[in-house]
Amino acid sequence: MPNKFHYGNGYNSVNSVAIIWSIEDVRDQLEILNEDRNINLELEDDDCMEVLQRVVENHDANYGVNWDSLYNAIEYCFEDEIQELKNERPLQRDLGIDY
Repeated sequence: MPNKFHYGNGYNSVNSVAIIWSIEDVRDQLEILNEDRNINLELEDDDCMEVLQRVVENHDANYGVNWDSLYNAIEYCFEDEIQELKNERPLQRDLGIDY
């Protein structure tokens, strides 16, 4: 028989399932956000846990948690930092070249 996992509050792998989202999942979405926004936002483990907590507190059971949930939670939790990083980017000059 496989190991029995205990999830707390009487829930375990015999009577329920648990879907785990981790700090690494937040970092994966952070990488995408950084590419999308052309910034370099860095998050510590505690910051990633803040994102995960935001997701837990605001998820809708009708839709669940998904990659967009993590991405949006990063945007929400670190909106000011993201804006500051965007404002620090050097302006790209128009060289008259059409791409």
